[in-house]
Amino acid sequence: MPTTQTRPGISDQDISDQDKARLQASISGAVLDPTHPDYASACQVWNGSIDRHPALIARCKTADDVVAAVSFAREHDLLVSVRGGGHGVAGYAVCDDGLVIDLSAMREVEVNADARRVRVGPGARWADVDQATQPHGLATPGGEVSVTGVAGLTLGGGMGYLRRKHGLSCDNLIAAEVVTADGRQVRASAQEHPDSRQRVHSSTMHPLPLLEGGRESCAIRYVFFRQSPYLNFPGYGEDQSRLWPASHGENFARLQAVKERYDPSNLFRMNQNIPPRQAAA
Repeated sequence: MPTTQTRPGISDQDISDQDKARLQASISGAVLDPTHPDYASACQVWNGSIDRHPALIARCKTADDVVAAVSFAREHDLLVSVRGGGHGVAGYAVCDDGLVIDLSAMREVEVNADARRVRVGPGARWADVDQATQPHGLATPGGEVSVTGVAGLTLGGGMGYLRRKHGLSCDNLIAAEVVTADGRQVRASAQEHPDSRQRVHSSTMHPLPLLEGGRESCAIRYVFFRQSPYLNFPGYGEDQSRLWPASHGENFARLQAVKERYDPSNLFRMNQNIPPRQAAA
């Protein structure tokens, strides 16, 4: 797993402007140092208590960008951290005095409805996957929070609402495209580099994957949403007043009455909470 331990003496001052320019020329995204106007916001992660300051941040857009960033870090003996969704509470997405390989722009999601498989970029969040798969009546075991990154959750196991029937997220990983420490791109699956796939599955390495979810397929979940939205953590840009009734159908009014009677102040308001009328208004 990546480390966030500081290496004394390594900072942006130890990397020449010429080398920074060379890294910028080798990737399609931006390279940020502490003088860049976007640097401070790029260091922020979900856990607001994390306050770390890397020497450089490489905002990758392609797998080739990742290869270039890894090679640059190896050449300059830089500590590396990898940012996917940036949701990990330990703050491994950012390091002090090293190189952050930022994958947050790589959020593509491609659904093959016939094969019941989904290919997910390493910066994608579960909300991206849900948005792409639900129109097809498909889902794969993911997290319980929509803003969690797919890659990080899968590498950590991946506990979600479907785990009792379909296992963890890592159990449904078919393949991963990995950039190794020596800069090689490797497809890790049961047929190709199975040793690498096993390391990905057990999270003993930190790859940069494009995930193909589904053990045999993404499970059809009509039992959960039956052509209606499946609510996880509503409130991240959705129109909640429309989502709640759409999800619960004719039961919504009855459930809302129960909520008003026993929790009128809306104290218990996480996950699939149904608010009282006053809070919903």
